[in-house]
Amino acid sequence: MGRTVFLAISSFYALGLAMAVLVLKNETFNILALAGLMPEVVLLFFVLTMIRETKFNRQLLLLSIGLTFGILSTFGTITYDLYHDMRILSGTFNVLRMVFYIGSLAYISDIKLPLSSLRHIPLVILIICLIAVLIPTLYLVQIDNRGFEFYLILHFSLNFIMLIQALIRKGKVGNRVFLSTVAAVFLFTLGDFTHELNEHIKNTLLVISAHILYFSGQYLFVASTFFYFDSNEHD
Repeated sequence: MGRTVFLAISSFYALGLAMAVLVLKNETFNILALAGLMPEVVLLFFVLTMIRETKFNRQLLLLSIGLTFGILSTFGTITYDLYHDMRILSGTFNVLRMVFYIGSLAYISDIKLPLSSLRHIPLVILIICLIAVLIPTLYLVQIDNRGFEFYLILHFSLNFIMLIQALIRKGKVGNRVFLSTVAAVFLFTLGDFTHELNEHIKNTLLVISAHILYFSGQYLFVASTFFYFDSNEHD
């Protein structure tokens, strides 16, 4: 996979993200869908290109399905002010996105990571990660008045599982791949927290922050995969 292609994709991604922020600041709904979806569609196109060049390995296939659900979730998020049912549908798509991302993290290319890899994560790191996910979850559950407590607990539980699966990759992939994967999951968690917080506070800055965090997480998650397949670790 050529680095020139990756840089070109990154440029289009940055353009889409800039458009999303600009549109959100001006609250122009008509092109919000295009601006918000553009980064994810670009990433999906890039992953599909990698799938073709790497002969359909499991890690990339699961990642592409997760990205597809991510696109559907984003579309639902930006339309549920007009269609109330889209709120639940968007949340469902988001959970499915995370499930397939978890499935993707279970593999390094076509090699499935054994559960025994959990033993190599220091207990202190596990506790820190649990606290990092648990505190925002408890806060959101406490202030929730929509009856979404179960969804919030499920959602952040999946974030925690993703974080653990990212951590067990240490030593099995290069440091750049490992760190970008862990950073991506943290950005997802922060983005989810900011998005849910905005449901209660209704602040434009929170909306912009949630989009930046979420789309940055998506980019890093795909970039970490590219780093692996572009490195000497993959033959």
